[in-house]
Amino acid sequence: MVILHKILFSIALACLLSVIPYNRSFKQDLGGIQIFIATNGVHTDFILPIRTTMQNWQDEFDQDLFNGAWPYATHIAFGWGERGFYLNTPHWEDLRFTTAFNAMFLPSSSAIHATPSSTPNKNRYTVALTITEEEYREIVAYIKSSFRRNENGKVIRINHPGYGDYDLFFESPKKFHVFRTCNVWTNTGLKRAGIRTSLWTPFDRPILYHLNNAPGSS
Repeated sequence: MVILHKILFSIALACLLSVIPYNRSFKQDLGGIQIFIATNGVHTDFILPIRTTMQNWQDEFDQDLFNGAWPYATHIAFGWGERGFYLNTPHWEDLRFTTAFNAMFLPSSSAIHATPSSTPNKNRYTVALTITEEEYREIVAYIKSSFRRNENGKVIRINHPGYGDYDLFFESPKKFHVFRTCNVWTNTGLKRAGIRTSLWTPFDRPILYHLNNAPGSS
C-alpha cells in the first residue's frame, strides 16, 4: 500500500509540474531557424535541419553511415532513451515487463537514436517552431553533449541495424532513470535553449501543449 501511495503521489506531482509553463516569455522568431518537435504518441524527438550556417550534422558521423540517405534528406531526428528499451523494442508488441521495469526503476545505460528524414508535416504529433540562432546553438550543443565520443571526437555507433533503412543508434554517456526519461531529455533541451515548455515532465503531450501555446505558434 505504501508503494502504491508513492506511485500515485509521483504521478500526481508529474502531472502538476507538467502543466506549469517554463520560459513563459518565449516568442517565436519568424525570421529564424525552423525546427520540429515530434512524438510517436509516447516519445518525443527533436527534428532539425541537416545543414545551417551554424551546424552541418553530416560532419558528426562517418560518411558511410545511413546507407546513402544524405542526398535525399533535409532533416535529422534525434531521440534519447534507455538503451535496452531502444534496442530490444522496435514495436510496442515487443515490449517485455523486464525491459519496461528496468527502464523505469533502475538507472541504466542510454542511447541516441538518429534518423535522416524529409521535411516533417505539421500535425497533432508534430510542432513546428521558428527560433533564433542563439536558441538553435543551445539545442545543438545540448544534443551534441548527449553523444559519447571516441578519442577522435567522433560519435560511437552501437552495433544494431536500426528499425528501418535510414536510422541508427549511438552511445550516450547519460544515465536513464525515472527522473530522466526520453521526454525529460527533450524538455530539458528546450528549457536550456529558452523555449517554452513544461517546468518538468516525463510525458510527451505537455511539451507539445506548451509549444502550441507559445506566442507566434499557429
